[in-house]
Amino acid sequence: MNHIHEISKAVDEFTVDFTDESLKILELLYYDLEDSNCFDYFSMTKEEFEECMGVYFGEVVTSTIDEARWVVKEYPLMENKYVTGIEKGNLSLMFPHGFFNHKERHPECVFTLYHLYKQLQK
Repeated sequence: MNHIHEISKAVDEFTVDFTDESLKILELLYYDLEDSNCFDYFSMTKEEFEECMGVYFGEVVTSTIDEARWVVKEYPLMENKYVTGIEKGNLSLMFPHGFFNHKERHPECVFTLYHLYKQLQK
């Protein structure tokens, strides 16, 4: 979250206010940085930025959606390894590396964070 606050200081449009709109802005920023290969502007790698996106997404979800919570679960493929995620009822979203390779997995889907958030609200 410290990185997210630093990003917020550098980007006027992005405010750490835990709203669904802030998820949209963060994701647009991510796509801009990916297209220009400028993650180093924030002294981060792409992977670190993606981890920050995952943490911020989790904070937005757990602070605004009733019954949503952070969870740590054992990684199913390896003993003594754990993954972090969020859970609401039977729905869980684990992100061991934030949103690793987010653009590669969602090349045409801007606002993926927002849509995931809306799904968890139901």
